[in-house]
Amino acid sequence: MDTLWWLDPLLEHEILYFAFAGEPRQTACAWYLFSETLPKYHDANRALRLRDDGRGPQKVLQEVATVFKKHRTWPIVIDIDPVAEKQGFLDALLRKGALQNQSRYPLYAYRASQPPPPPSPHVRVEAIPSHDAEARRLWVELQICDERTEEERQFWRAVAEAEALFPACRLYLAYIEGTPVGACDLFSAHGWARIDSVITHPEWRRRGVASALVTRAIADALAEGNQLAYLFTEAGGPAESLYRRLGFERLHGGPLHRHLLLA
Repeated sequence: MDTLWWLDPLLEHEILYFAFAGEPRQTACAWYLFSETLPKYHDANRALRLRDDGRGPQKVLQEVATVFKKHRTWPIVIDIDPVAEKQGFLDALLRKGALQNQSRYPLYAYRASQPPPPPSPHVRVEAIPSHDAEARRLWVELQICDERTEEERQFWRAVAEAEALFPACRLYLAYIEGTPVGACDLFSAHGWARIDSVITHPEWRRRGVASALVTRAIADALAEGNQLAYLFTEAGGPAESLYRRLGFERLHGGPLHRHLLLA
């Protein structure tokens, strides 16, 4: 498992980062997140790092289901990592009729000691001061600029507002000629930095906004002394080639494979 040196730090970051919405819990065989305020937000209501403690995958899954039933959280959301898959949890879930999320999200890491060269000078990126409520509001509005229905906008606005208020996240806004056109955030802990929530307003895409945001986040992550900055992206999406151009290397094609067990 030497090739998976990154797995436990990554899973720890998952728990720490998504604490902006969910309460973390741990047992000997699984880690959990549960959210009272966002019960339908799967990233904050799930089990991960499943491990066979000697009872076998089926018994561990029964315990996971019991924990979820106690919290009345449905469906049961379980992320399978490469170690859990090797221990037989994937096969056990499929035998139980679990639904697999077909989307995969590769893990990319920036391991260089210097940030990439500054992108277009036409894009200005600023970190949002913690006291700037108006800038946080703009950040939230950008996070939901792609949502099409009012129901989706309300749901993702609640998620973005929780993230924007999380003290451990540093928020960024990108501007072109004074207009806010993009946003992202940076979460640092234990020598790792996670870049997340990268978004460009549809009217301003293909103008270097995402590159500018990520470059600034990398620079700040390295300045804080982090050894590695990382992010997830959609497999085959346009952002994947962008991150490669910026110097990210692919560590895994999809280390957290999501499954749903219905009630």
